[in-house]
Amino acid sequence: MSEEREQYVINQPVVDEGTMSSVTNGSTWAETLVITTQDERKTASAGVAKIKGMIKTCKDLFADSKTAANAAHKAVCEAEGKLVKPLENAAALAGRKLVKFDADQAEIARREQARINAEAEEQARRDRARLEKEAARLKTPERKQERLEMAAAIIPVAATVQSAPARVAGEVHSSTWKAELLSLGELLEAAVTNELALSFVAFDQSAADKLARATKGAVTVPGVRFVESKSISYRSK
Repeated sequence: MSEEREQYVINQPVVDEGTMSSVTNGSTWAETLVITTQDERKTASAGVAKIKGMIKTCKDLFADSKTAANAAHKAVCEAEGKLVKPLENAAALAGRKLVKFDADQAEIARREQARINAEAEEQARRDRARLEKEAARLKTPERKQERLEMAAAIIPVAATVQSAPARVAGEVHSSTWKAELLSLGELLEAAVTNELALSFVAFDQSAADKLARATKGAVTVPGVRFVESKSISYRSK
């Protein structure tokens, strides 16, 4: 195991004092830079080009270490994956089976509850009908009214079917809700006056930027402005 660990040790390059001094000088130079004339601009541009060269030198200094680090990270992740992935797949498969079993049991309980409720409704209907028939046969108004009131007071009484799954130690039950788009047109129409619907409508910045680059802003889209940002770059020598 120690030999396997040693192969993942990455040697960090030693940065000499000259390089650190150049970095410090470059930072100080940029902070104190003032450009008021064309000559100063020319000097500044040359300075930026020099700094860009220094950046490349610094990156080259760490290139081998970064390559080795990436390779080590990939190797470690692959070794971890050989152990973890099968277990994750097994847990996911068993989890799906557990969820299906619980859903099946809940559906069985729902149907059983519906059956019990229907039986209770039917029993209540029969009891009301019996009392109403008794009331129809009675001659005394008081007793007739009594039977009718008894009939009206009858409500279905049904037992409750328990559908909650049995839990074991460490098992956590949770539910996740998500939304499904049924009609984009209806959503956009509602978004004009409904703030909740408007919150579902997102501006696709990536698509808009892609159109801006392709057309260079030579199109008109209601509610959108295309803006040009300029920058200066330097070719590596």
